[in-house]
Amino acid sequence: MDALTDAQPGTWIRIENSDLPFTTSQLRALLRRIPDARDHYPTLADTIAPELVDSDGRPRYPEGYPHIGAYFRYLRTAE
Repeated sequence: MDALTDAQPGTWIRIENSDLPFTTSQLRALLRRIPDARDHYPTLADTIAPELVDSDGRPRYPEGYPHIGAYFRYLRTAE
């Protein structure tokens, strides 16, 4: 899992043991490898990673959108 999240060796076991929180970049890297990860964005934002969504609850990152065009629309309309 360390390689999948581009983390130092031993990071994943520390995260599993609650010794270390995910960074946003590690969590995003993991979500990119999960089919339909965007379906989990609201739950993740509510529980462990509020930075995944903006103040309106919309995903901040491209992994949260069904296609890149939707993400580009978000970027154009986001404050």
